[in-house]
Amino acid sequence: MTVSVDLRIGTTPFEFWREFGEDQINVINSKVFVESKKLVLSCVAKPVDSNQLSDAKSIFRNPDQVTQIVVTDERILERFARYVKNHRGEFESCKLAITFGNQQYQYPVKVSKRELGGMVMLVQT
Repeated sequence: MTVSVDLRIGTTPFEFWREFGEDQINVINSKVFVESKKLVLSCVAKPVDSNQLSDAKSIFRNPDQVTQIVVTDERILERFARYVKNHRGEFESCKLAITFGNQQYQYPVKVSKRELGGMVMLVQT
């Protein structure tokens, strides 16, 4: 396993898109590492208010309805891109691992090129 790199320890919003819209939930402890030929972006959901908590409960009650996750934090984007560049050839696929409460949810994702709105991770079914 490659050493993990902290992308951002503090709070940053991630957008979780479903068929009928998106919800923004703050996350903390964003890290990236390679494990078993997979590039893993991991973080912990940390809702900041009752609205985000309600959205998080709804998302993770039906985790298979998430179609994409969007990250717009420039610091995360820059560090993630640098890590990918430095570890190219060490992984064959990508996943997002997010912890909410005492459960971890894993999404196999395809990372798009950076777009104006940020980095889009399309959930693979």
